[in-house]
Amino acid sequence: MLAIFLWVTNTLLALVWSAVVYRTHALMRDLKRLSFAAPASDLQMKYKVSAILQVRNEKETVEGIISALLNQNGADMQVIAVDDDSTDGTFEHLEELAKTDSRLSVIQQKRIPPGWASRCYAFEMGQGLATGDWLLFTDGALSVGPRAVFNAVATMERERLVHLTLCPRIAAKRLLEAMLLPILVLLTHFRFISPNALDTDSTSGVGVGAFNLVGAEAYRLRGTHAQIRGSLNDEMALGRLMRQESGRGMILRAVGQVKRHFVGSKSDLVNFSGSEVWAGCGQNAFLTFLIGLALFSVPLTCALALGLLISGMASQLWISLNLLVLIFWGLIAALGLIRVRGLVRYPFWTLILMPVAACVFGMAVLRVAFIAFVFKKVSWHGHEYRAEDLVRS
Repeated sequence: MLAIFLWVTNTLLALVWSAVVYRTHALMRDLKRLSFAAPASDLQMKYKVSAILQVRNEKETVEGIISALLNQNGADMQVIAVDDDSTDGTFEHLEELAKTDSRLSVIQQKRIPPGWASRCYAFEMGQGLATGDWLLFTDGALSVGPRAVFNAVATMERERLVHLTLCPRIAAKRLLEAMLLPILVLLTHFRFISPNALDTDSTSGVGVGAFNLVGAEAYRLRGTHAQIRGSLNDEMALGRLMRQESGRGMILRAVGQVKRHFVGSKSDLVNFSGSEVWAGCGQNAFLTFLIGLALFSVPLTCALALGLLISGMASQLWISLNLLVLIFWGLIAALGLIRVRGLVRYPFWTLILMPVAACVFGMAVLRVAFIAFVFKKVSWHGHEYRAEDLVRS
């Protein structure tokens, strides 16, 4: 009976994972790239762009992104850095930087009003100081090429868009990042993106937290971040907001022009992984629990099935069926993780740690689901929220 149960369980897991991998493959296949095609002469156009950064405990890295944004080719840049109650001296460092360049403004966010998510409130504060015709919402974990902003704005003008979001290349620099980030991209970056969002005229909005560019007038006519104040997935909510009133939007790959890295400790990464799934599940603790349970059970069912194969405790038929399912499941999982390597750079050898990574990721998701269900709260980007205070995103 155990062999039959394991075969059914592993078959279901393989089928679910196959659906996730297929969806990811289809979306990445159809996802166009941000063009480099604009001639150098066009760089003299100098688009007026205001970049609004939400930063928290990023003293060591924030100067790099601010410098890269201020020195964009073909763009007259204004940078507004909103410090989200940092404790590592980030705000003081930003103030020193602002003294050397009048194009940089700094705001300190010490208190979040009830019903607001921290990133939404930071962006709302920042946009109030923005004077650009285009607004870029991003954070301090970004790295941009010298023409990325110009190419993005030029694309928006050419396609008559009010919103453009870019998928960056994510650098998995540490072992835990290499284990968790590819799974996170599979489960959240593409699982919750509707294929209709690739159609610029669709009402299905989409956003990526690293790079959300909007037309300032269209954004303010739609009510700014005040309309999505409680959304933890603020980038997705912003994408949907901008598609209202026949707004045209687009999502593009920009792995050669925009890069991102994770900022935070190992515990921050584990908590972030679980919270991302919870937010992507519409803040549904039960659905989050099911996803966590499925991930956590992967190494257990694999180990039990292998144990039966080695010990010979099951009939030859069920041993063979379990072996076939394990081989199929392993191949599908590996294909999915290799497919997302176009977005997440990680060492190939870490693929052998995939069962362990699935277990760790599953535990992170189960932990968040338990806290959300029992205590009705969630930790997100360094802040703790009561579930009932947030608008479902």
